[in-house]
Amino acid sequence: MLERFGPITVALALVVDDGRLYLKPRRWSVLGLPLPKALLPGGASFEHASDGHFNFDVTISAPIVGLIVKYRGQLQPDTP
Repeated sequence: MLERFGPITVALALVVDDGRLYLKPRRWSVLGLPLPKALLPGGASFEHASDGHFNFDVTISAPIVGLIVKYRGQLQPDTP
């Protein structure tokens, strides 16, 4: 899966393990130019369903910089 943030594109592998969908960064580029894998941001980001809700937990950090963003939450269907 490709995720874009302005000029930055990150290729993510989708891996299912223990009922969770993990998004694992594999490569990245800026304006189509590949960047070093050693500097690729990563972290433990996953999604899962529980009790009819969609749950997500995202942590993204990068070498040298450290923690970039961390958030978690839950989505639930609208009730008419």
